[in-house]
Amino acid sequence: MPKRPRQRANQTECLEQPTRETPEKIYTVKYFEKDARGEVRQVSSGEDADDVDMDDIKALEASALAKIEKLDATLESLNKKTEFLERILQHGPKGALQAYREASQAYEFVSETTPIPLIAERDDRSDLADAEKGFRLYRRMRDLAAKLDQPMEIGDYDDVISVFLTSGHTDYAMYAFTDMIYSGTVNLYGNSKLPSSVKNLFFFGKWLKRLIGARDLDGAYKVLVYMQNNGVMAAAVQVNGLIGAWLRSRTTENRKKAELLAWSMIHARKAFVELRQRERSIEWPISLHDGRPNNPKHDGDDLDYRMVPRATAETFILMAENYRERGLFYRLEELFVAYKECEIGGDAKMMNELIMAAVTQGDAEKARELYDLMVHENAILPNTDTYAILFKSLPINTLRGRQLHQISPTLAADSQRQARAFFKDMVSSMGLHLERRRTRHGELSEEQVKLILHSFRKCADWAGVIVALVCLRDLMRFKITRNVLLDMIAEYEGIDRPSGRSTKLVMLTTMKLQTMIQKRQKRLLRDQAQSEDPGRGAGEDVKAEAAKTPNELKDPHALYDILLEYYYRKAEVDYRDKAYLTEVFETAEDEMGTADFASYEPPAAEDEVDTSELEEEVQ
Repeated sequence: MPKRPRQRANQTECLEQPTRETPEKIYTVKYFEKDARGEVRQVSSGEDADDVDMDDIKALEASALAKIEKLDATLESLNKKTEFLERILQHGPKGALQAYREASQAYEFVSETTPIPLIAERDDRSDLADAEKGFRLYRRMRDLAAKLDQPMEIGDYDDVISVFLTSGHTDYAMYAFTDMIYSGTVNLYGNSKLPSSVKNLFFFGKWLKRLIGARDLDGAYKVLVYMQNNGVMAAAVQVNGLIGAWLRSRTTENRKKAELLAWSMIHARKAFVELRQRERSIEWPISLHDGRPNNPKHDGDDLDYRMVPRATAETFILMAENYRERGLFYRLEELFVAYKECEIGGDAKMMNELIMAAVTQGDAEKARELYDLMVHENAILPNTDTYAILFKSLPINTLRGRQLHQISPTLAADSQRQARAFFKDMVSSMGLHLERRRTRHGELSEEQVKLILHSFRKCADWAGVIVALVCLRDLMRFKITRNVLLDMIAEYEGIDRPSGRSTKLVMLTTMKLQTMIQKRQKRLLRDQAQSEDPGRGAGEDVKAEAAKTPNELKDPHALYDILLEYYYRKAEVDYRDKAYLTEVFETAEDEMGTADFASYEPPAAEDEVDTSELEEEVQ
């Protein structure tokens, strides 16, 4: 009992004193081990020897969380790398660069495995180290694509090659192109020299053709320089392809490059001719030493590509066409002089460019002089394009519009004389083409046939039209077309060109043609009925042919007969006298060189066609 007041007093003191912190619970670590028999037993230790307080636990927890956070960041970065590589596979390296940069800026995680961008965004600042890292990234990308069963496509290779070429690292572009061609079986990376399987103009020719086709002309030129540095001289046809592409681009810089390269080839050809004339034995390729620098980064107008092949006829033709289109006729004359000095065999295309240049200048007389010089003195065999150009140069073909209705007799006679002379030369050259089995060079196109026939028609040379038609049918085997037929019956050039007048003219000409066909078939039926042996059944075939419309009538001989009869009736109206008509045809055949193999038998004198009907309907 006496202890109660003391207990209350203690309770009062406790209430009056400030509250103390509750002591933290002590954790004890127990250790276990296995004995020799494999049994687990607890190892005795002091009661408080290995006690761990809360501070140690928090430090351990913080360390673990930091490691987990770092691991998460690593996994997330790897995920971004995978996305980047997948985007490369889908869109190519250029489309993936931005995604990679964004990922790098967001996570700022750098390690030895971080992808290096394929050639930095500024090509002029890219160095060899960047190219090396970029190539390794490309190889990792290719391997990853193979593992994903989604191998790189040709377009992906083109993107990678383009990046290396743009940055000036042609060697790495070569490695990537070889990977594309050989599917990774040939590895050039790390080799100091190119193996023979790729060190040849055929392999590089594939690359040049692909680059020129893709209009990567700068890349194609860099490949030529790379070939030069590795001792491989390109074929002339490959360099001509680049020259032609440069000229077609129509930019001042590319035209200048094309001229420099073409004239380098011409100088190489002239050097070869000079050495050949001196009977010196030489080995090609040769490298012309003209003091041009060998450093690809030099400043100057000259090209770095010096180991050029010799110029061919195609080189001259490309430059001649370019000079003619630009009106640089003085350069064209220089080119012609160089062409003669290079002693290249006669080529009709080069001759055609020179003649066309004279025609473009309006100097038809000079065009004919060039033709006579190159054909008769230099024995160059002309082709159909040559004569098409000559017929265009006729004085009567320079007239337009209303001028055609006011042709002077002198101009018509002069044009007729020249046209017959050109046709005679064309007939003789056709025979040479056939003898040499070069029929494709002697074939006339539809437009060329129209030009020739209209040239005679404008001169009112009906005998010339008829002789030309007979020659086209019997000698040149030209299959006359409906367009040619309509053009010549309508006596109108370009009737197939869409316009209001031509549409109406086609309708009227078709009606006129139908009438001519019906008259012709009636005559055939009458002749068949009067023949000695009418019972062979041939009359049924003639009746079936008579029912055909102009669109259905496709027999070339029938079309020729219709057109020949039409112009013979016009000749009868103009010449009137039968004896004089016969004399005119004989003269035309002699002047046009067809007297021995192309003669015309006039039709029966009946069913005269009114040639003025069509003109009256059109007016």
